[in-house]
Amino acid sequence: FRVAARSDEGAELASVKGNEITNHITRHQEEAAADIWEQTSLQLRKRIGRQLWETWFADAHIAKFNDSAIVVEASPLAVESIKKRWMTDLRESLSLSGGD
Repeated sequence: FRVAARSDEGAELASVKGNEITNHITRHQEEAAADIWEQTSLQLRKRIGRQLWETWFADAHIAKFNDSAIVVEASPLAVESIKKRWMTDLRESLSLSGGD
């Protein structure tokens, strides 16, 4: 999976695992992504605490989702902090939530 900063220009996010991620997300994928993110958020809040989650993850969401990739999108500042401090927690929480 990948953590990416939101782009105001709407630029394409880079591909993950060498597979192109399409812009079109089916309704089923959208619902699955929302469910996975909800469960991931619960896991993260347990791991890092509510206050840190609200500071760094509250506005994050799954932006791209398919069988081979998950792209979590957040503000540029949040992405920088997540990558430095909580990438392992995010990866493990996603895995526990069915988003391996």
